[in-house]
Order: sequence, then C-alpha cells, then structure tokens
Amino acid sequence: MSEIVLNVVDLWKSYDDLQVLKGVSFEVKEREVKVIFGPSGSGKSTLLRCINMLNRRKFLKRGILATIGSFFFPNYIYSDSSRDESILEFKPEPANWAEDHINISWIGHSTVLISFFGTKILTDPALLDRVGIYIAGTSFGPSRLTPPALNINEMPKPDIILLSHAHMDHMDYPTLRELTDRYPHQIDAITAYLTQDVIDDLKWKSLKSLDWGEDYILQGIKFTALEVKHFGWRYPWETDRYGTISNSPGCDLRNDRCLHVDRDRQPRTWPVSRLF
Repeated sequence: MSEIVLNVVDLWKSYDDLQVLKGVSFEVKEREVKVIFGPSGSGKSTLLRCINMLNRRKFLKRGILATIGSFFFPNYIYSDSSRDESILEFKPEPANWAEDHINISWIGHSTVLISFFGTKILTDPALLDRVGIYIAGTSFGPSRLTPPALNINEMPKPDIILLSHAHMDHMDYPTLRELTDRYPHQIDAITAYLTQDVIDDLKWKSLKSLDWGEDYILQGIKFTALEVKHFGWRYPWETDRYGTISNSPGCDLRNDRCLHVDRDRQPRTWPVSRLF
C-alpha cells in the first residue's frame, strides 16, 4: 500500500471578505500525480501557496540547525581564505568601462554590477562577510566561502539597485544600509511587491515596488517585473511576499537599446522593437 505523503483536510482560505478556498480536502500518495485545474481566479495558486506553508516548519528547523552549527563548527562553513582577496583570479575595473557599451560583471552569488550605457545597476547586493538574521548590528547566518569580486569599499556608487525578492541572501539589509549611508539619497531602488517595508527606513533617493507584469521607467530605462516560480517570504511564519523582478529586461528608451538577462544569465542586446 502506498504511503500518504500529503493529507489536506477541510482547508479554508479567505482574503478579507473574499472566500477563496472552501473546505478543500484531498490526499496524495507516494508516486501519485494530482492535477489541479479550474478557471482563472478559482484558487489554484492560493491552494498551492497554502500547501507550501506545510514545508516551512521543516525549513525553519533546518535553518536553526545551520545557524547553530555556524557557531559550533565555524571552520565548516568559513575559513580564513574566504577573506583573502588574493584567491580572486580577476577583479573588474568599472572605472575603465566605456559608457557607450553594456558592461556586466558577476560580483558573487546574485550580485551583478551592470553598466547599462553609463547607468550603473547593482542587483541583490550582498557584499559583507555574512548573511542572515540581522539583530543588534550583527548578522546571524552563514559566512562567505569566497570574497566578492569587488568589496564594498571598491564598489562604485550604483545609480539603481534592483532587488529580486526578500530572502536574506538577496535583500541583505546590512549591505544596503552601508551603501545608502555612503551615498544618502543618491540611489534609486526597485524591489518586488510586498517587500518595500523591509528597507523603507534606508536613505534612498527613491524606492519603488513592482508587482508581476508591471512596468516602470527610471532614469530613462524601462524595467518590467516578471513572474517566477520561487517563494518570497523572508521569515517562515510570513505570508508569501508575492512578486519578483528577477530576469527583468531593461531598455534604454533614450537610445533604443535593450538588455535582457535570461535565466541562464547570458546577456544579449536587441532593438526595443523586438522586445515590446
């Protein structure tokens, strides 16, 4: 007899006065495939998000164990060489980038520095030694294994910061605070829907959140927020922070030039007419 791997009993879900799920019950056995279908707005995505909540307890347990392990076994996730920049085989030189070209440099993890025809765009900056829960001026979580290609002292002032979602290794509050303290009210930021509250106390020039499918023109560049398959909550007890601007195309409306970073992170350029 196949083992039951998921058992949902009498699931109800509402948003204010809108009742979305009404007493949904079903079970899924090992190696069994269930198909959920229905018209738009019938609650399919809501059902999947509710089911995803069942995995958060396991995620939280593993995260707590990993954090505890980082204190008892620091050498397992951190070594002295992680701060030794001599191990870097290449360091970008943004000061030498031509302003009539697109230049892209991977800094580390999801941090990418883009010079988009002279406008410097920085994605998901995490430039310090550790990411994690930020308490009393300290981050509790895993340390870097290798240094970033540019440390925070070498990073040029970004004109725009793009934040894909609220996970701590993508929306690193200490890094963002350091950058906005260095350049107060000089950096524009675009973040995902329902994530603005995490960083709205920082010294931004402007802070804009985008939901799936929304467009926004900033400094002559058009940004589009695309839907991706990735949960967005910052803490396991939160409701999902929906939306992400990951893999968004950027278009220079001043010069009819575009950049689109695909999922494989291979940049290509096209005329505006081919993207819109």
